[in-house]
Amino acid sequence: MIPADRCLRSPGGNGAKSAQAWAARPLSDLQRKNLRSVTSAAPCDGDPADDHPHLTAGSWRLGELADGFLVTQLLYAAAELRLADVLAAGPADGPAVARAVGAHPDTVTRILRGLCAAKVFAETDSSRFSLGPLGEYLRDGVPGSQRGPILARGAIYYAAAGGLLDAARTGENAFEQAYGESFFAHLQRVAALRQAFEAP
Repeated sequence: MIPADRCLRSPGGNGAKSAQAWAARPLSDLQRKNLRSVTSAAPCDGDPADDHPHLTAGSWRLGELADGFLVTQLLYAAAELRLADVLAAGPADGPAVARAVGAHPDTVTRILRGLCAAKVFAETDSSRFSLGPLGEYLRDGVPGSQRGPILARGAIYYAAAGGLLDAARTGENAFEQAYGESFFAHLQRVAALRQAFEAP
């Protein structure tokens, strides 16, 4: 785990140079970094374990679970952009993947890199990405595809989950508080969300 103020900051000073050095690091080093580093162009310096020697395996694992919100959004963005479909054709660097889907190169690279830690994608020493052990399931039409459920989680459930604490305190329905209507009424009104919910 790395404090958010280290990873969610805007790059300054020699940030661009540091980011280039960060991108050039080998895969084994990259995979040791916390997933939060993908949300900013500013790299998180050093091994997170070195910063927190007092953490036990259990406390470290709990911190990883707390990062689940980020994994959900990384998967959702990758599924929506169909990054796995691009890489199914063969390895490519982040900017090439971004061009193929009409998205921002640096951000797509961070999404790919973040999901390398989760074994969805894999990165070579030359900063090229390929499908990892789980990446095939981000595609439509493959046995065991999870693209539809991931789209539903990112596009529908995620915002409602943010209201869970208020729901626990007030007894109100978290989904209705987030969207102003019931779950099925919302799906009926928003065709794109209904398609995500019904996707196999």
